[in-house]
Amino acid sequence: MPATKDRDNVPVSIHEEMIARHYARDPLTRDIVGDPTIGLMYDAMQAARVATEKAKRIAAAVMANEMATIPARHREVKDKGWRAVEPGLRQLDAARAAAVKEIDRLAALTSAPPRPTSPVDVMLASEVRARFASMTDKQRAAALATAVGDDTVVAAVLNGPAMLSGISAEEMEMLRHRWRDKRHGPDVDRMQRLGRAVEDIDRAGQLAIRFYTGLSSSDIVERAEASERAVQEALRA
Repeated sequence: MPATKDRDNVPVSIHEEMIARHYARDPLTRDIVGDPTIGLMYDAMQAARVATEKAKRIAAAVMANEMATIPARHREVKDKGWRAVEPGLRQLDAARAAAVKEIDRLAALTSAPPRPTSPVDVMLASEVRARFASMTDKQRAAALATAVGDDTVVAAVLNGPAMLSGISAEEMEMLRHRWRDKRHGPDVDRMQRLGRAVEDIDRAGQLAIRFYTGLSSSDIVERAEASERAVQEALRA
């Protein structure tokens, strides 16, 4: 049978406070700043905790039923425990998907300054890229180091293929990262907090499944079912 520790302790990481810590706080009052995406993950983590605790209670009650055989108890825990845990896991998956979608939206929104639209601005962007392409590697590196403060230059570089500016894809992503930090600090902070919350959701889902599987023994169930099949086959012979 599973160890008592496995049956009795719902992992502490399956708790909504693991998500609550990722809310932003007002710098003056330290009050929590609402965030609908984190709110979804908070609710999902709470549902997962409640579901896992329910599976634990079911297992304790079923395993104490002396009217049933040991294999029957394990099979019942396996079936009823899954019915308890599965809705919480589905809610975790849905909240995770919503968070990843929001992270992707923010990444796209903050990927570069707007593309130039007027003929003059389009021509200027082309000239900027041509100027970068004509530089030596050392000159280009120095220019890129100071470009982050000029949206016109950044837009010209980031909104065109890297080869037009003579820079590498790695240099382009570095420029994008630095510009995003400078111009979209709050969005970057939110993306990072959402990313950490997603990691907590992933960990909780894995722990919930591991906890559920530890409530019963598949080996005991499989051996009992095999012996039951053997009896049925013998009766049919």
